[in-house]
Amino acid sequence: MISRERESVPAPSSDRLDRPEESESHAPNGREEDDREDPSEVAARRLIELLNEVRVALPGVQILLAFLLTLPFTNAFGSVPVLDRSVYAGALLACAVASALFISVSAEHRLRWRRGDKPDIVEVANRATIWGLVFLAVGVAGAMFVVLRHVMGSVAGTLASVGALAVFAWFWFALPLMHRRAAERRRAAERRRHEVSRRRRP
Repeated sequence: MISRERESVPAPSSDRLDRPEESESHAPNGREEDDREDPSEVAARRLIELLNEVRVALPGVQILLAFLLTLPFTNAFGSVPVLDRSVYAGALLACAVASALFISVSAEHRLRWRRGDKPDIVEVANRATIWGLVFLAVGVAGAMFVVLRHVMGSVAGTLASVGALAVFAWFWFALPLMHRRAAERRRAAERRRHEVSRRRRP
């Protein structure tokens, strides 16, 4: 599926190929690069990047879901406390929802393929991927809660699972959002400098 998308990406225009220095000078700024590309080319490139990201996350959630599905059939599961059973059920449901959201990216693309909806497909798939990461973080933290409380004890296991959830929240959401805001501030400062320099020109 990804290879087909790569085939459908339009070739760069000749004026862009004749000016490599301009392309290289604006390469770090994603928005400026998108403004100089054809909308269909931008949508195709973003969809390929998104599908590659889903390929990274999907095996992890599927392995975790398979582990949680087999856990009730073990002999030790009968002695699991009620609280742990509830958390286990929540983790199982969260992993199932995360798996559905990640796979929906491929389903969305396949059912709307070649209908001129690629920009909208990218937006819908982006939201599904973000929510899939949210449910995956909840599922992993819930699974760690059940396992670590059995291995380390109630207090230590609870603290370790809460710490794991905090790590996911920091590296998966808080830190990327901080980097995005910093990049937006840099772009705004660059635009202001360009406006000032253009006004000062005779």
